[in-house]
Amino acid sequence: MANFSPTHDHERSDAHVRPVALFLVFMFCSVLAAYGLITVLFEYLSQRQISKYGNPVEFSAPGEKSGAPQLQVVPGLDLRGIRAEEAEQLDGYGWVDQRQGLVHIPIEQAIDMLLEQGVATRGADAAE
Repeated sequence: MANFSPTHDHERSDAHVRPVALFLVFMFCSVLAAYGLITVLFEYLSQRQISKYGNPVEFSAPGEKSGAPQLQVVPGLDLRGIRAEEAEQLDGYGWVDQRQGLVHIPIEQAIDMLLEQGVATRGADAAE
């Protein structure tokens, strides 16, 4: 068998800690400087935009109407209010049109009344 001589050898000394630590400190300082620069630039441009065009979002008091589109401050609260109104309409009594004498009744009662009276259906002749 022939003599085997590796052409690659391993490193015989450890890596130097000082250059690696300096590089990490430099990167940390660079990131902080970039963050500071971006923050200052953002504030400057925001203030410039507000001074030129005014405040883009002006909140009005709840219930107060303005010409601008209204923003939903708490969408979940609005949805709960809508669902409560729908539940009240489905499960309660109330006027639809008082002049004509139209009322709404709970949906379960309406279903029971329809089952008692029967529902008009189309016959086989009308389907053809």
